[in-house]
Amino acid sequence: VCALAVVHHLPGFARRVRLVHDARDGLSAAGRLVVSYRPFLDDRVQRAKVVPWESAGIDPAQVDAGDALLGWARGVAGLRYCHHVDAVEAAALAEAAGLRVLETYGADGRSRRANLFQICRAA
Repeated sequence: VCALAVVHHLPGFARRVRLVHDARDGLSAAGRLVVSYRPFLDDRVQRAKVVPWESAGIDPAQVDAGDALLGWARGVAGLRYCHHVDAVEAAALAEAAGLRVLETYGADGRSRRANLFQICRAA
């Protein structure tokens, strides 16, 4: 089962755990879950896309640490919610969802670390 570039767009740790847990439920006994996260705050180009919460009428006191609005810079005006997930939080998500992490690594982009991948199996 794959959850690529989706989990970090869900607000709230509990919602992210629920999605990962539900994906785990789709695994066979020998199955694997591959999840990718976008640790955008680790990349200066992605960090530069962060816009103030107030630009969308949102009180910054109402969001979690690591939450951000990113400008959509592909010739279209728009904003997207993103939560910064690092290796520590990815491990916590897996544990809370009843998964055992088999491997965690960065890949993609010029830095080869634009995305954080996690391969898990049911605990």
